Amino acid sequence: MGQDKERRKLLRDNIIHEIDREIAVANSRGLYGRVLRKHYQRVIRELRGTRVLDCGCGFGLLTSMCREAGFSVRPIDVDEVSIELAHEIHGIEAENTSLYDVQGEYDVALFFDVISHLSLDRTLDKLREIDARQVILSDSNLANLALRLYRSLHGHEEHAEWSRREIVEAFGQGGYSLRASWYYDVLGLPLGGGFLRRPLPFFEKRSDLVCRLDDGMTRLAAGTRLDRWAAFRYLLVFER
Repeated sequence: MGQDKERRKLLRDNIIHEIDREIAVANSRGLYGRVLRKHYQRVIRELRGTRVLDCGCGFGLLTSMCREAGFSVRPIDVDEVSIELAHEIHGIEAENTSLYDVQGEYDVALFFDVISHLSLDRTLDKLREIDARQVILSDSNLANLALRLYRSLHGHEEHAEWSRREIVEAFGQGGYSLRASWYYDVLGLPLGGGFLRRPLPFFEKRSDLVCRLDDGMTRLAAGTRLDRWAAFRYLLVFER
């Protein structure tokens, strides 16, 4: 009963969201999972250090890939459903705990689709406490009009709609320098469905084609400096 009450509060505060388990599992194992795996390979090449804290590990793909690459990863999440799915899909045993309660020291902290569920001030305080020298952060690109329209039509809200600029400024004031950044996911999300809806039928069995299209459109958008509006996500690499 207590867990149900806590989950309802997290849902009400838009810290977690309702998940269609069938779609989440199918898309993780299908087209969108393969799209994310391609993006995460680039992320892993950026890691500095060996001790990684995966904050809000979700369904566990990034944790799984980091471990396969030889990193020691502690995955945490506050959503019991995500924790169960991480175990079901990737065999990941994630801890049901908040970033704010974490103890110990880590070289790297990962925040993928989770910073909008957190307080920036409290997050930066905790990062200093655990001595995280590198932070890699990815979130939804609010400058993308298609994303904003989708959220409006479906009533999707986040706990805190931090803009990219606000995040960069807050981390800068917290002692972190932005070492690298890029936009990504121009076509992968709309064609692959993310974790909230099914992929477009024509593309569902054509992951190689989708990845090539996504790569090509991302490079085109970056070359024309339209990626800040065309991409559905951005990534920031901070170090101190």
